[in-house]
Amino acid sequence: MLGGPMPAAPTVLRLLWGWSGNGVGLAIVGLGTALYLRGVWAMHRRGDAWPVGRTISWLFGMLAVAWATFGGLGEYSHVLFSAHMASHMLLSMVAPIFLVLGAPMTLALRTLPGPRQPGEVSPRALLLGFLNSRFSKVMTHPLVGPVLFVGSLYGLYFTGLFETLMSDHWGHAIMEIHFLAVGTLFYYVLIGIDPSPRALAPIARFGMLLVTVPFHAFFATAIMSSNTVFALDYWKAIDRPYRTDLLTDQYLGGGMAWAMGEIPLVLVMIAILFQWFRSDSREAKRFRPCRGPQRRCGAGGVQRPAARPGRAWQTAGPQPVEVGIPPSPVEQIRR
Repeated sequence: MLGGPMPAAPTVLRLLWGWSGNGVGLAIVGLGTALYLRGVWAMHRRGDAWPVGRTISWLFGMLAVAWATFGGLGEYSHVLFSAHMASHMLLSMVAPIFLVLGAPMTLALRTLPGPRQPGEVSPRALLLGFLNSRFSKVMTHPLVGPVLFVGSLYGLYFTGLFETLMSDHWGHAIMEIHFLAVGTLFYYVLIGIDPSPRALAPIARFGMLLVTVPFHAFFATAIMSSNTVFALDYWKAIDRPYRTDLLTDQYLGGGMAWAMGEIPLVLVMIAILFQWFRSDSREAKRFRPCRGPQRRCGAGGVQRPAARPGRAWQTAGPQPVEVGIPPSPVEQIRR
């Protein structure tokens, strides 16, 4: 069930510095770190700059995934419900924030090889095709992320699925992959800076959070107030010799779900409000009323935004969007 021996009683040092041979976590962190750093090195080698903050954000996210899967927290997530819930929240609520702010797809699009001749299918073209695919458009719909994010909480813990997956080592690995994938999708739509097939307005992203926060808070409260032990047969089967009060440990896990879930969501909500304010300010400057003979005026006396160097597509040629609405990030890169 555990995929290894029962760990000793948890201490602060064991939680911080312990580790377990979790192959899934090692693969995700190893490949994710190596591929990202290779992309950064490719940018540096050809003389292009890549923001240091994005690299730090990605590495911090990888560090969080490492601790939650094969680090000390991951080691005890198999034997303590509280540790399992902390690992779950770290994978779905904390690590994805830093991963999406690392802009991995933007880095890939700038470093993957393009077609060497017209008509050739290159890795960059494949990635762009995926970003513009029907599947990506469906998955980035503003309702899909919250439904998967919140629905998986209730569908997993308030059914027998949780005990079924906990009873098998591979089932635990599946949960870890699911938590990380759903959390990354959720935050990619909310605060991602990578190209996306849907350019959501700040008000739409703010609405996603308003829908999500109450359901997540109720989930944590339901765990804390429950008198039924989740996966009781599993905890009896592993028969850990410490922290034998299962309901107390489950209550602690519910508290962790609330703290590690609501605090990041509130911080993200503040960030979206700030982005909303900045977006409105930029739009007001770009389309302020045209005054004076030296201004370049368009229809209706609205000042046209000046073209920036290297961005001729912003003023030349027909645009597939309405006036005043910037093209989506995917369209920007395709051009």
